[in-house]
Formats: sequence, C-alpha cells, structure tokens
Amino acid sequence: MTRTFSRLAPILVLPALLTAACSGPSAPSRTSVSNAASTPESTVMPPQPGAPPAAAAASGGFTFVSSNPAPGGETSVTESIFGDLSLAGFDLRLTVHYSEPLADGKLDVRIYDEGGRECAVAFADQAIVPNHSVAVTIPRLFWSSSTCLNFPVGIAAIKATLFTLRDVGSPFFQRTEYVTATFPLRYTIRRYPPPPGGPETAPTISRFEMEVFFPIAGAPAPGDPIAFTCIGNEADGAPVTVRITQRWEGKAPIVHSKSFPAGASSAPGGAQFGFGVVTPNPPRATIECAVTNDRGQHAVRTMPIPLVF
Repeated sequence: MTRTFSRLAPILVLPALLTAACSGPSAPSRTSVSNAASTPESTVMPPQPGAPPAAAAASGGFTFVSSNPAPGGETSVTESIFGDLSLAGFDLRLTVHYSEPLADGKLDVRIYDEGGRECAVAFADQAIVPNHSVAVTIPRLFWSSSTCLNFPVGIAAIKATLFTLRDVGSPFFQRTEYVTATFPLRYTIRRYPPPPGGPETAPTISRFEMEVFFPIAGAPAPGDPIAFTCIGNEADGAPVTVRITQRWEGKAPIVHSKSFPAGASSAPGGAQFGFGVVTPNPPRATIECAVTNDRGQHAVRTMPIPLVF
C-alpha cells in the first residue's frame, strides 16, 4: 500500500501519518491505494496463555506478546503538565518480521474502541532484517483528546502496521505499507486510577505557577497573554476542588474552579487545573490557588504579579 504526502515543512509529516486510519481498525483509509500483491492485510489472533505465538503470514506479519495490563484488564490515562493524555507504561509488546530488508522500517500502532473510533496512536522506528522476528516494545501511546473523552472507554482492537516513509522528490513523501495485523484485544481505560484510600490526609499543592508568553520569562504588561496552572494532590485520593482566584488591582475578584472525582488527586499528574487570560491594566494582582477536599480541608498558595524574587 502506498501513499504520497506533500512535504511543505517537516512538521507536516506526523499529522499526515495521524490521519491515515481514521475509519476504524478494519476499514481501509480513504487515502490508500490498492495493496501490493506481496503485502496483503491480515488479521492475527493473539496467542493464548501458555501457547506458542501464532505463525505470521509467509511474507511477514505481527504477533502479540503482552501488554500492561494484560488483555481484559483496566488501566488509566496519564496527563502531562500541558494537559495532553497518554497511555504511559502500557508496554505493548509485539514481534514483527518481513521477508525483505527494511533499514528504514517504521511501526504505526493504533488502538480502537468498541465503536471503531481511534483512541490512541504511537509511531516507532524499527529496522527489519529479512526473515527474522524482531521484538518491539511500545511504552507509550498518545491518547486522542477529541474522540475518546467519555471515560471509561472500552477498547476492542489494536492495529499494527509496518511501513516506510520515503522522499520521492521535494515536496513529497511516499508511505508504503508492507503488513498490517489487527488484534481483537479488550481493555477498559479510565480517566483516573482508583483512589488508594488509607488514612485520611489533607490536600497539598504541588505546583502553582504563571506562564508569561510575551515577553518570555518577563513580567506581563497590559494586553499580554498569560496562563495559570495549579495542581492539587492528596495521598488518599479524595475528591477535591481546585479554585483559582484573580485579584487584579482596581477590579472585582475573578474566580475559576474545577471539581475532580476520587482518584484524580492521587494520580501521577494530580488534580490539574489551568486557564489563560489577557493581562489587564494595571498589571498588578494577587493570584490565589485553593485546593479543598470533600471533608472541607484545604491548602492555599498565593502568587503576586509582578513576581517577587
């Protein structure tokens, strides 16, 4: 299977790959052309516990080895400080082989829910030695923040594709697919891990900061875009509310808040809340973050603008 992409800038390569399979785990992409005779698409069932891996197609193929959690299990997404979600530590393990050498081989791995929506994707470079099975681990898959946000999400399939992406003359790249396998594996993905419970604790604030976009790292002037982020934590995973109050000189207080369910405060990323504003005039204020749990305990931190070092 071959596809050609325009290379207007290097940054366009990844979005081009991301849009290649939006129609579900078994449906062909709208941009695809007919498969080459030597590279048919195949479906490979995962090996049963204690059984040897299923044989792949003669020209090449994938086998499923393991994942964390195992098929049928549950896990949760992880949120970065920028608000992006991912399946971190999923550790999907596959083997792949092909009958011809591919020094510039790459893997495209996608996860689909029960409705065929693409929920997560990962790419990896993987050189192929002909007729030799290569073990591959995909530690992290990037979660779709636009299609799979109604947690919990029931995963029904994982699709893996071996491909190359080659320069066919500026400004174009050609994507050629060699073998594809779809594994009917089921998982449940939750937004936050279950709360650990244990002794009741008071909330804490692990991060409270302002980001100034212009000037970079300087004090904000009237009209400058800025952003505030506050992260609340609690060891027992109790439900919390994160509230940020802006008190600009000469203006009434402005309050923003977000409530988080049990498990968010004990998750690796914590109960994270942030938003952007435009700096008013005069650019002087006291910004407050308060994190309150469902027992009424709270933690408070304040930030002056301009910052005092």
